[in-house]
Amino acid sequence: MLEQYGNVELNNEGGLFQPALDLGLAGSLLFWCGYGFVAGRFYRGYQVGTLAGVTIYPLIYLSILEVPLVLFLFYPRMFPGLVTLATVAWMTRSSAEPEPPAAMSPVLEKAT
Repeated sequence: MLEQYGNVELNNEGGLFQPALDLGLAGSLLFWCGYGFVAGRFYRGYQVGTLAGVTIYPLIYLSILEVPLVLFLFYPRMFPGLVTLATVAWMTRSSAEPEPPAAMSPVLEKAT
């Protein structure tokens, strides 16, 4: 029906199985496992409130919603926005060294 009535230029293969067409079955499974891992890490950052999690996770979430249509996150028009967000998140991360643990209380210091 698509060949007879549809326009080949406006039909897409769908986002869910696009990695299988490009990478094969094993590559597709690795791709989706990696995508899920990255999405989970950014979700954890979103829950904690890190800048990278708060800025990038909403894009990943929207891309997961759009998977049946297209791989939204991997389109060339998304690249400048992702690079900008990643650069801002990287530049604003805390570069301060973590504080050393607090000194022992005076009672414990006398006992040792």
